[in-house]
Amino acid sequence: MALLPARHELANKPSIALKDLADEKFLLAKSSTGFKREMVQACQESGFNPNVVLNSNHEILRHFVEEEMGVSLMGRRIARLLCSPNTTIVSIHPPLKRVSGLAVPSKRAISPIAKQFRDFVINYKPR
Repeated sequence: MALLPARHELANKPSIALKDLADEKFLLAKSSTGFKREMVQACQESGFNPNVVLNSNHEILRHFVEEEMGVSLMGRRIARLLCSPNTTIVSIHPPLKRVSGLAVPSKRAISPIAKQFRDFVINYKPR
């Protein structure tokens, strides 16, 4: 998802191509290095290198987007939490996929709650 300033020229579109953001300044969350790598790769596959001007926490990103200093890419859940009257959320295509991993020890037993969580993750079916 793209978090855009509410007055951005693409803000009223239901969906945009990632390449539509080629000339934008990108504001990214500092903690999501895996997402950043995937985002840079997706941009390159769309024909451009993103101009990343800020890596910061989500609240700072929202304020900078509100001030029309750039755009941010993030997951739907975070975008919904950060959206304000001065920002808007727009779907992008191709969509960016996040891949997460789960590691458990192989040479020792895990607690029942850790086993339950592991089984939940293994059997999870996205909506």
